[in-house]
Amino acid sequence: MNTKKSVNWILSFALSLMILSQFANAAPELGEDYLKEYFNGSILIARDCKVLLRKGYGKANFKKRISNTPTTIFRIGSLTKQFTAIAVLILEEKGKLSTDEFISKYIPYPNGDKITIHNLLTHTSGIAEYFMSKELIESGNHYYSPEDLINLFKNKPLNFTPGERFQYCNSNYILLGYIIEKVSGLKYGDFIKENIFTPLDMKNSGYDSKTKFKDTAVGYYSIKPKLEEAIKLDMSIAYSAGGLYSTIDDLYKWDQALYTEIIVTKKTLSKMFTPGSQSNNYGYGWYGSVSDTLIFDIMYHTGAIQGFSSYIFRDIKKQIVIIMLSNEEGKNSSGYINMIRL
Repeated sequence: MNTKKSVNWILSFALSLMILSQFANAAPELGEDYLKEYFNGSILIARDCKVLLRKGYGKANFKKRISNTPTTIFRIGSLTKQFTAIAVLILEEKGKLSTDEFISKYIPYPNGDKITIHNLLTHTSGIAEYFMSKELIESGNHYYSPEDLINLFKNKPLNFTPGERFQYCNSNYILLGYIIEKVSGLKYGDFIKENIFTPLDMKNSGYDSKTKFKDTAVGYYSIKPKLEEAIKLDMSIAYSAGGLYSTIDDLYKWDQALYTEIIVTKKTLSKMFTPGSQSNNYGYGWYGSVSDTLIFDIMYHTGAIQGFSSYIFRDIKKQIVIIMLSNEEGKNSSGYINMIRL
């Protein structure tokens, strides 16, 4: 696993697409050739509310010869985290919780009186990672309750004092999903659907389950010279850290909603888009960069899980969005999306 190399390749690839999109009318075949060579999935690029590219490439199902389209459904991995984060903020706006409170107020947890919800959101809790267990991946095709997942890491020692530094860790967002359930009285997937997907008319998005959808892509590993279907996972294993599915069209609705107050107020959104500390560039479910303000003007996130990868990039000032959803890992020699992480 070469996570840093893979993420850098995704970012470079996306930047190339953004540049190519500026010349879409002059030389559309240039971008087409690039995508046909290096990409299997669906992509949407828009600027100033105008969609420049919306298209599927390659196959959603190679065995059945079904092509990827703009409506193909993909597992989105860690893009799930931004929905989990805003779910927490919805509850905060309703007065149900506070991001400054220690998590022991909401759930029983070792060291819960030292870890705040803010620490979980910004990956500054020091909690140990649960997802790297080989045994977990190999036995991942059965249901895990939130409690089952938490039991995998709750008794492990903290890697550092909460708030001391940043360390990306899926366990943080597992705990956030559990807190959402306990505070709201709803299952995580039901809360996300009721408070985010339904208001935004994201009809092809949801919490992944064993339900089969007509337009769902199959995940693959590209291991030359052959293509193999990815290991089947019950997505309860990823839960609120990476268990959602979506389409490029639905994620574009999400992007557009973040310019409005449909879900939460702009004041609350500013918390989501503010770096967790001076030493890292992670807000609530987003990486980002700032210029003349303390709020992200450019933000992005990647995700990958068992044959699927995802990427979203937003430039607020230029109102540019790039959304990439893929169902093939290991596409090229650069290790395209060659990682197993949420």
